[in-house]
Amino acid sequence: MSFADLKAELMRAEFPTLRPDHDPDIERYFDMRSQGRPAEALAFYNRHLSVRYPDPDFRTRTLRAYRLRSPEYASLIAASYDALGERLLERTKRVIKYIALHASSYDPTDVYQTIRAAESILRMLPNEQFAAIAAVERFRRYADALSFQKKHLERAEELVRAYLTERLDVVEADDEAFERVLFLYSRKFGVKHYDVFRTIRDGRRRGRRDEEILAAVSALLTTGYYYSIRGDLYLQRNWALLKGKIDPASAAPTADSAGGAAAPARQRRSGGRRRKPAGERIVVARRERDPARPLPGKPPAAAPAAAKLQAEPARPKSAETAAPTAKALLERSRARTAAAEPAPVADADARVPAGSVADRLRKLSGRSYDVFQDRFLAKARAAIRSVLASRKRGPRALFATIPLEAENLVYDFLKEHYDDPYMDWEGSEERKRLAEHGFDLESADPVIADCYKRL
Repeated sequence: MSFADLKAELMRAEFPTLRPDHDPDIERYFDMRSQGRPAEALAFYNRHLSVRYPDPDFRTRTLRAYRLRSPEYASLIAASYDALGERLLERTKRVIKYIALHASSYDPTDVYQTIRAAESILRMLPNEQFAAIAAVERFRRYADALSFQKKHLERAEELVRAYLTERLDVVEADDEAFERVLFLYSRKFGVKHYDVFRTIRDGRRRGRRDEEILAAVSALLTTGYYYSIRGDLYLQRNWALLKGKIDPASAAPTADSAGGAAAPARQRRSGGRRRKPAGERIVVARRERDPARPLPGKPPAAAPAAAKLQAEPARPKSAETAAPTAKALLERSRARTAAAEPAPVADADARVPAGSVADRLRKLSGRSYDVFQDRFLAKARAAIRSVLASRKRGPRALFATIPLEAENLVYDFLKEHYDDPYMDWEGSEERKRLAEHGFDLESADPVIADCYKRL
């Protein structure tokens, strides 16, 4: 492979949309300005165009030539394309030299040095696992083409592959010794270090999700009472209901004297009068709720009968009429509450779980667990642009561009509802706003499916 071929390959790999006669980012910059988004256009200009065209005079001439549709535009882009290829080639050599330095300076029999060397190399590679492996493989091919640090790059590729796939021989050989030391330490001091290690190891081997592993570790480390806000609110709410039904303070006072309701208040403040048994309190409360009870200021309708009841001595209560227990009172109060409440009406707007983004990814993969969210979001924007390009209303332009605002609407929706089982794109506000930009996206499934293919 010649230097010209290598430079062309570098440009295709690093700038796949850039061509020797046209830069689509310049077109995108002017589209933002024409759509009335000067702030986004300025940010895009500083982030992309200023870096790609570092010379301000040359950058100004290129943008003016594009805006005026000048024939000089093609020659200016061709010159900048060649200069960008030279800069990219020099930068690639520096990266290869950095990787080779770390790949040749560690002892493969030392666990710490091996891991530190692998992490140092990964700092120059993408964060995603498969993208990092592809990147180090690409740098190894560049080193072969340049005949520059070939041996060290082959060693670096093997190290990165083994580290990311968790197949480092030196680490696997050291695991058993580490596990024995951890087991003996836990037995000696009576701690749960080994149990936590075994829980995490087994969870990773069985493909458990991170939250499931953390929940298992939390249950392992938690002893005795476990506090949770949800459980605390539940207990407080039910205790308030129960206390209001069996506490004597909730019973209304009787009107036996001319003082009315003021007499019980004075008696509570004095504290000298004994409290009535539970059975008598319930009887008093029932009498107060009786509609036949005479109103204050009016003569009773059946005064002799009431006097006779008061004159009769108290009869001993049988087991059937004894004071009810707290459990019986609670059951009676629940029955009265259920009878007083109206029959539930079916909610016509009840939401049915349609499935989150994670649920649909599990369905596509056929696995019981989903990919990590950061992997999905790393590929989501490319999938969104690909799908929206086919959902544009009206005639398609030769160099169709997707507005950044439209792309952000779909991206932010998928990110926010990644774990939401009630995700509803069809009725969302984002879909309406996307339609205002001229895109008809009936469902989020095409974007999720396209993104899944890129994982």
